[in-house]
Amino acid sequence: LPTAPLSNNPCGLLNPSQLARLGLSSATLANRLQNSVMVGCEWNDSTVGTGVQLDVSLVTPLHHGLADIYVQQDTAAYWQPLTISGYPAVLTAATDERPSGTCGLDLGASNTAVIDMYYQGASGTSDPCGKAQALAAAIVSSLKGRS
Repeated sequence: LPTAPLSNNPCGLLNPSQLARLGLSSATLANRLQNSVMVGCEWNDSTVGTGVQLDVSLVTPLHHGLADIYVQQDTAAYWQPLTISGYPAVLTAATDERPSGTCGLDLGASNTAVIDMYYQGASGTSDPCGKAQALAAAIVSSLKGRS
């Protein structure tokens, strides 16, 4: 999966139409996130209920990609392997916040990179993990379209 667009312009990966399909309105604010181990974007929309937040980060200092995430399986609060548009992924987080509307997903982008995603809705949001999967599918589609 080409990851250069995520490294170069992470907040440009999702257009307003894609954000709307994920439940965010035109009032969405995007903030670039970057530190020594990741680069990404956080989209926030406070006009939808009590707010919706999407986080997408490319984590690159992994030597074995998603396999480095799998070693955390025993300490994860939840763990559900799946595929997103043909790419290996896992629904997981250290703390189970699904009842409060948050779900985490890690997607294997390459043998040495993982795309870490979170969907955070309001408490009681129905199926936050389904929304995280929709976010992941939109990211894969955007990255494939820019290759």
